[in-house]
Amino acid sequence: MKHVWALLIKAAMVFVVLFIVLNWMNDYRVGPTVAFALLLTGLSYLIGDLAILPNANNIVATLADIGLNTFAIWIIGPFFFGAFVPFSTALLASVIIGVGEWFFHQYMERAVFPNREKEPERA
Repeated sequence: MKHVWALLIKAAMVFVVLFIVLNWMNDYRVGPTVAFALLLTGLSYLIGDLAILPNANNIVATLADIGLNTFAIWIIGPFFFGAFVPFSTALLASVIIGVGEWFFHQYMERAVFPNREKEPERA
């Protein structure tokens, strides 16, 4: 059940950011944004939150999420939206999602991975 809550939180965060950046600021359609947000949520949860975060720290996982999201929005996004997505738009959305990911990873460490040994964060 803890993964369900984590996915719901992450999906809401990703959708809100994509809705603001892609729909309000750039006039992409809402339907494809919802579908794309779900895909992006699943990809980044599997790769960033379940594969990278348990084996690294929050900084590494957040940077990986930003890179993955930028690549996915820029390269895969046009297949959903039927229109080119500028790199700057993809990067903007990804950085904003990355800020949310920083806090989401803290939630993941408390709620989803509470028993794992934690290494100190390096600045």
